[in-house]
Amino acid sequence: MVHVAINGQNRAAGNARRQRRPVDLVFLARQTMGDRVLECDVLAMFDHQINAHMIRIRQAKDPGELANLLSALKGCALGVGASAIAELASEAEKALAANSARSDEAIDDVAMAVHEASVYVGDLLAG
Repeated sequence: MVHVAINGQNRAAGNARRQRRPVDLVFLARQTMGDRVLECDVLAMFDHQINAHMIRIRQAKDPGELANLLSALKGCALGVGASAIAELASEAEKALAANSARSDEAIDDVAMAVHEASVYVGDLLAG
């Protein structure tokens, strides 16, 4: 796994790069105390969990179950710094609460973010 050192001059550019990634690797490194083997294990678990949650989200018929699944997905995402997934899951939760029904558009947005993160993680773990 590649970690980019950020000095004072490049801090803003580094923060912008980190925000564009599906997973914030600097955040993950802090969470794992720099243990790269643990980072890989966490990323592999994260990839499995987000895909499993997405399957269940797509299948969920009950609004309460869907809300719980979106919340669980958001928690998984926050644990590794996958802010786009967390934000989109939160938006889908809010749409569900406001309409008492699922928003297929919001779920599709979450699914796209999950797919992007999964591809990103797969590339990291393969390389």
